[in-house]
Amino acid sequence: MNSDESNSSSDSHLNENEEWELSDLVNAIAVEVELAQDILSLKSYTRGMSFAIKNLSLDVEVKVRRTPEGKLLFRSVDADQTSATVLKLDFAQVIESQLRDVRKPLDGIISAASASNGISVASSSNIELKDLEAITLEQIKAFNKVGLHSVDDLERYTQTLPMIAELSRLTGIPEHRIRMWRQLPFITKVEPESKVKLPDSIVIRGGNFGKQQGEVWFQQQTAEKITEIFDWQETSLRVKIPPTLTGTGLLYAKIDNLFTNVIPWKREPT
Repeated sequence: MNSDESNSSSDSHLNENEEWELSDLVNAIAVEVELAQDILSLKSYTRGMSFAIKNLSLDVEVKVRRTPEGKLLFRSVDADQTSATVLKLDFAQVIESQLRDVRKPLDGIISAASASNGISVASSSNIELKDLEAITLEQIKAFNKVGLHSVDDLERYTQTLPMIAELSRLTGIPEHRIRMWRQLPFITKVEPESKVKLPDSIVIRGGNFGKQQGEVWFQQQTAEKITEIFDWQETSLRVKIPPTLTGTGLLYAKIDNLFTNVIPWKREPT
């Protein structure tokens, strides 16, 4: 191998060794352990005996970086490198009776979510991920990587709005797609897009807006008055822009005590 080929191979390996967050690592390990436990469980039927993973210990040499936003990002060191920073992770088997003392009952989580967000978990035992509207094979694989293998799993993983946002981050699937599958209100875009000079009204595109008029928020200014919302449809809203609104912020809607996802929005002074 000549020097150019060697450098190319090294650069390719470096590109594969991407930075990750600690939560990403823990989630990946949890999924692998689940798959391993499933394999051991299947073997118990053919072998007449059962095995289980009781403890797992990992020492990972890493390089650490703190972003301007305050997040810690890690990168595994290459085989020919060393680092003074070592993540020591110990996983131990926890039985059901021990979990009862440290976790909230599932019904309690759902009730709290319903009270604050209006999100409920419907029975969908017979629906598979592939049956969701317009879902792609890549999106199914992304769900599988974080331990979601059915619509029941999807509903359990999205019982609150922050859980939806976190699932979107972990899978790379846009939040509005997850909201669509969960039958929650969502925004996809605003027409026309943010620019220096905008007309008096805009159209908000999305879905699951319902028939009952709700509120639209520009930054911290609301447009809930009937005279400011010209047209409220299931998939679109035509809204008058508050005349005093300028600057950068977030746009979102509130329908029947449910908030949509937020999208960036800007209006510069003319």
